[in-house]
Amino acid sequence: MTTATLRVQNWVPYMYKEALVFCPGYNTCMKSALQSLGQFLAMTKLSQHVYPFVFVWPGSKNVGFSLASKIAASDINQQNMLKLVKGLGAAGIDKVHFMTHSMGAQTLLGAFRDKYDENGKCIGRSDVSMCFQLDPAFDDAEGPAGGKPQQSTDQMICKSITMLNPDFPVKAFVDRAFLSIRRVCQTITLVGDRNDRALWWSSFCMGTFPHFGYEFPEVLRPTVAPYKQTKWALMERTGRSIDKLYFTAAEGQQYHDGGNDDAFRRQLFNKAESFDFSGRTKDANNDNRFWLDMDVIDMTGLDTNIKGMRHSGFSLNGMLLKDLAELLSSGNRAIKRSTLLFREGNIFSYAHAPAFVVQ
Repeated sequence: MTTATLRVQNWVPYMYKEALVFCPGYNTCMKSALQSLGQFLAMTKLSQHVYPFVFVWPGSKNVGFSLASKIAASDINQQNMLKLVKGLGAAGIDKVHFMTHSMGAQTLLGAFRDKYDENGKCIGRSDVSMCFQLDPAFDDAEGPAGGKPQQSTDQMICKSITMLNPDFPVKAFVDRAFLSIRRVCQTITLVGDRNDRALWWSSFCMGTFPHFGYEFPEVLRPTVAPYKQTKWALMERTGRSIDKLYFTAAEGQQYHDGGNDDAFRRQLFNKAESFDFSGRTKDANNDNRFWLDMDVIDMTGLDTNIKGMRHSGFSLNGMLLKDLAELLSSGNRAIKRSTLLFREGNIFSYAHAPAFVVQ
């Protein structure tokens, strides 16, 4: 059986260009995904810096929401992402940006999910993750042999991962998914909206489906172990519950008990933060929250070119377009970008007054 490939005759890649891989969300066909990314590129000057690619997966529609979630996290989807990444490397591209929207985050994080044994112990990185170099600032000592994995010059560099209104459970992201991408990328950005109505319905549905026999894929479970929901509750999504992307003191204690204090510290937004051996912070102002080392952008205050569901707007809203273009072209973290204001922890918001504010 042969594998289909795409070849562009007489194409000479520009050595300074990087790849931008876009993973669309639920209920998005190939035409819509291409239109969204095309609009995004047309409103910016990113075409000068990146080669755009769309990873189109079977996103289902209407009543197929739970099916789409399983497909996004499936092994087949992971293998297809692996083919794309290897194809980029074979074409001479060595730096890659990933951008997702909504359930596209499940596709990307499913592709990067770590491998675990039957006891729930991490035994290695995914095949997609192994295509990328470890981030130089992140010491990954979680290998099968307990030592640092060997780097290779053949591996690509993951320049940035940007998740727009991600439809991904908070607990699973904090517990495992964040670590799986942080070890290969230091510029991780999440753009969310506290009033995202589509993600509220996703939280409601995913809190309801288990009572009718639905089983979450491993990457979406709160823990690696099989999960059984005993009572109904909203399953919060990262794109809406943007102020909950942190480790609690109890989770810090678990890292300490396992002798992984260094691994814990390297996942923190403020690595200089002090905490004692109980895993509790000594900074009274921190409120025992250990914020993940990522930039969380609160777009709740933006009110132009955003539909009533407040679930999309990255291809039309001027503030968002300008910020994402700066992120992808410069690689700067939020603290160094011109349109953002620091709020707390790892949360930033746009320096933009709502339309109803007048002088």
